[in-house]
Amino acid sequence: MWSAEEFYNSKLLWITFFVVSIYLYLKWVVFGYWKRLGVPYEEPIVPVGNLYESLVKNVSFGDFFKRSYMKSKHFRYYGIYMFHQPHLVITDPELIRLVLNKEFSHFPDRGLYLNEKVDPVSAHLFLLGGEKWKNLRSKFSPSFTSGKMKQMFFVMTECAEELAKCLDDTAKISKVVDIKDIIIRYTMDIISSAAFGLNSNSLKDPNNGFHYYGEKTFRSQPMRNLIVFFAPSLAYLVKLRFLEKSISDFFIRFFSDVVKMRKEKNIIKKDFLNELMQLIDRGYTDDDEGNPNKPKSSTGALTMLEGTAQAFLIFVAGFETSSSTVSFCMYELALHPEIQDKLCEEIDVTLKKHGSLSYDSLTEMTYLQKVVSETLRKYPPVPMLNRICTKDCDLPSMDLHISKGMKLIIPVVGLHYDSNIYPDPDKFDPERFSPENVASRNSFTYLPFGEGPRFCIGNRFGLMQVKVALVTMLSRYRFSVCDKTEIPITYSPGVPVQRPRNGIYLEIKAR
Repeated sequence: MWSAEEFYNSKLLWITFFVVSIYLYLKWVVFGYWKRLGVPYEEPIVPVGNLYESLVKNVSFGDFFKRSYMKSKHFRYYGIYMFHQPHLVITDPELIRLVLNKEFSHFPDRGLYLNEKVDPVSAHLFLLGGEKWKNLRSKFSPSFTSGKMKQMFFVMTECAEELAKCLDDTAKISKVVDIKDIIIRYTMDIISSAAFGLNSNSLKDPNNGFHYYGEKTFRSQPMRNLIVFFAPSLAYLVKLRFLEKSISDFFIRFFSDVVKMRKEKNIIKKDFLNELMQLIDRGYTDDDEGNPNKPKSSTGALTMLEGTAQAFLIFVAGFETSSSTVSFCMYELALHPEIQDKLCEEIDVTLKKHGSLSYDSLTEMTYLQKVVSETLRKYPPVPMLNRICTKDCDLPSMDLHISKGMKLIIPVVGLHYDSNIYPDPDKFDPERFSPENVASRNSFTYLPFGEGPRFCIGNRFGLMQVKVALVTMLSRYRFSVCDKTEIPITYSPGVPVQRPRNGIYLEIKAR
């Protein structure tokens, strides 16, 4: 019989042996993947790979990929490890073009975590892959045409009037406003109207359910978000939810109630919700009436849960990315009053010419387009693009065989700050987007909305609500930095989007 001391020492020995074995396996087998392939790579740390800064130092997703790109941009591609999972980072614009566009059939999916049984509301266009994504994308494309944007313009102008009132009321109380907070509520009102058919009234009541659960969706959760974005196998193992249950439950309940109300009262509006209801009822929209390929029955129809998932995506993507873009833009305009003056002059002249804000007047504001484009360069909403190889591929001019299952990352924020592409990249310069300068660059060096068949389907809608907000604010007020303005801006860690960490406080003054 072993004594207690002998048993303890034996147990400790086996634990030590086990830990050392796991360490050596990770270091020489798992983290030796890129070395064996002869691919340049960033040296990983066991067991987190290259995620030490993100996990320990709370570095944001955007800052992580920006730093990574700057260290290795002289390579056309290089390897990193996200936890135990190797990812190939593509830096060459021509290789990016092949992955996102020409060879898209090999890289159609994002390869992100999705478990419909555990979390059905996450089964939306952004995360779906394969035929399911392809079919759903084709059903939704008619909902985002320029014609549909004109129809939805009235929703934005109504919310813009509420935004103007909110600014007026706020300016009477304080000279300093948190632009990010106000614009989040503005975009929530627009998107809740378009996606769910009801104005959330967030500008008047910031404590409503849409505001609460929308903000909760983007709460900083470094470990959870790093796992679902870069180590889905771990997420499957523990059946992790992409969304917290309370968030899913709220949107499932709300969507069901609104659809039921519209049907009972026979309410028809020209918005996204009406399109979703048609897809649920019959599998196609009114725009497909003349399409010979439309379904002959309801076999292609969406379920209520699938409809809820798409409405949820429209809501969260629409309010967050647009509000951040407006907020970052106002921050840069406050830092650069000469650019703000030039933009205000264009807005004043155009509004005087047309008599009021309209869809046509918005399209005439060419300097506004440049300002928004430069904002999206410095602050791309999503700092990286994920892809997974779905069938073996040998890319032309690339001495590397890409096997099925290999995960790829395109570091958008790194490309946008590359001084070889955008000289003096920290400078805010709208003239980078003059027709001549745009034509001189590879189009795959500017990717705020992605590119190729998975190009952001809602980019027109997002740009429109961004511009409406900017015109509404700048036609009435002038903005400048103040003691509470954070310079430079820091980003919220643990979220997959570029989000200001501490709000954006600016001084407001009537023009």
